[in-house]
Amino acid sequence: LFVDPTLLPTIESRVGERLTETVVDSVTHLTNSFSGELDADEQDWVFKVVFRLLAGKVLRDKKVPGFVSLTISHVEDVLRRVEDHYGSKDPVTIRGRRKLEAVAQIVPKLQTLGDLRNLTTESLGDVYERALINKEIRKRHGTHKTPAYLVDYIVWQLANWIAEIPPERLRFFEPACGHAPFLVSVMRVLRTLDLNVPDLSLFFRDRFHGIDNDPFALEIARLSLTVADEPNPDGWTGLRHGNMFAGD
Repeated sequence: LFVDPTLLPTIESRVGERLTETVVDSVTHLTNSFSGELDADEQDWVFKVVFRLLAGKVLRDKKVPGFVSLTISHVEDVLRRVEDHYGSKDPVTIRGRRKLEAVAQIVPKLQTLGDLRNLTTESLGDVYERALINKEIRKRHGTHKTPAYLVDYIVWQLANWIAEIPPERLRFFEPACGHAPFLVSVMRVLRTLDLNVPDLSLFFRDRFHGIDNDPFALEIARLSLTVADEPNPDGWTGLRHGNMFAGD
């Protein structure tokens, strides 16, 4: 079977577009459950609810431990499980029957996406940049996108240098990590190198570090890394919320 590799970016782009359209539709639907213009907290609530429902479906479809038996229509259970999985310090609460009904109506929209076990981090990054970031959030956190092809170009220029460093000295840090595109790219490079490491997945979790001033972005980063290292569980404790310019 011959597969034209030049088609892969096109396929990923189309998957990302469909995923983004569904998330945008879900965000719009949930936004309409509020009366009047949304303030910053209400916008954050909408984005987090939609993302965490999507994350629950992705983790279930990829058969991540703790999500195999998840029922997506049980929205409050999905939200709690995802928040526990990623150690979210800002759990969302659904107040009132109208909000609960609005959130429940998102589930059929996400179900139309089918099985997401083959979801790529590029498609997930597309959703983050195009559907879960608005002008206010971009301004507040200084969010900027680095194209995937540029991320890979930069990281692969380091491959030979990385290969010369003993594994025990390797550490990887992504400042202002957002959805962690550089760490995901480094993961791919490391898989091509002949590293003398007993368990590469544990190595990733021990040696990958990132910081961002947007705690919600870190949830997306953890999902990106989980997707890139499936079917292993989460455990991305090296990502933390903070100001990369603080301290010495």
